[in-house]
Amino acid sequence: MKKIIAIISALVIAASMTACAAENGANETAETTAATTTATETEVATEADTEAAEAETTASKATETEAETEAETSVENIEDILASRADGLWAIDLANKASQWSANVKVNVSYEMGGVVSDMEIETLGDKFVSKVEVADMMSSAQIFDGTNYYMVDGMKKTYCINPNGSEGVDNYMLAVDETDSFTEAGIEEIDGTKYIYEEYDRMGELTRYYFDELGNVTHYSVNMYGEVTYMTMTVEFADEADESVFAPPADCTELSYDDYINQYME
Repeated sequence: MKKIIAIISALVIAASMTACAAENGANETAETTAATTTATETEVATEADTEAAEAETTASKATETEAETEAETSVENIEDILASRADGLWAIDLANKASQWSANVKVNVSYEMGGVVSDMEIETLGDKFVSKVEVADMMSSAQIFDGTNYYMVDGMKKTYCINPNGSEGVDNYMLAVDETDSFTEAGIEEIDGTKYIYEEYDRMGELTRYYFDELGNVTHYSVNMYGEVTYMTMTVEFADEADESVFAPPADCTELSYDDYINQYME
């Protein structure tokens, strides 16, 4: 189409040059020809714009259709993925990877109860850990083990102390590497309109499920206690490099003795 417009433009230029060298009668003819040609050029340009718009609309519809098809295929294929899975239990594999990872591993878990959102973040590096809990504007606390000392941190009061009683460790919401025998079943469950593959484990009498997308990424976690199921979103991140700085009390917090730290809640 651009080639056609270029040819017509060349003809317009040629007609104008001819008009300059011709007599008045010829000029009138040239002007008529130029006017006709200009109209034709405008018409062609309009057709080009219309065709381009139609092509863009068609391409857009094709893209949307393709996206919808891919989405439908993804949902339908999750059943096939579950049926053909041959790479073991994903929750156990995730736990093994986390235990062997040489850099930081960060687990984020979030859930809503009664309109209140609670966020938990657990970051580990070997035996070091930091476990944070945020509940809206109600609570902000952390437990930290830097390899030597255990700390308790109150993010609301901006205070921390060394905990002389230590800690029994931290629950990172993942399985222990030897919990293969606690596996009960795998299936598909829909959460908020999306289908996920789940693996269920019996952890000390509590039925726990880990949910994965079709790529094997963990997305949710649920626990069934006394017949009531609590759903949480869950992500696991594996850092490329180790970062020791996260296993220290925040710089904007004031250190207190253990007794003073505890007494601040008694006031």
